[in-house]
Amino acid sequence: MSKIQRNLDGVYFRVERDGKWDNVCFSDMTKEERDKIATMRAKHSTLEEQAQWWRSMAEIMADQLYDMGEQFGIVGE
Repeated sequence: MSKIQRNLDGVYFRVERDGKWDNVCFSDMTKEERDKIATMRAKHSTLEEQAQWWRSMAEIMADQLYDMGEQFGIVGE
């Protein structure tokens, strides 16, 4: 079952759904789809490359969350 496509994070991967391939944002993927991407990535990279990839994903997600907070005028204490 796929999730609502919001296209918020801007990090797209090719995912097969219902026999068709589509570009899907990482945050719009199901847990199973994200696991498959991570597993495939791990098979073709060193531990340092994997760590670097996850750090870059975290940076992108953090930037997107911060920008959303700015757009909605969310202020901290």
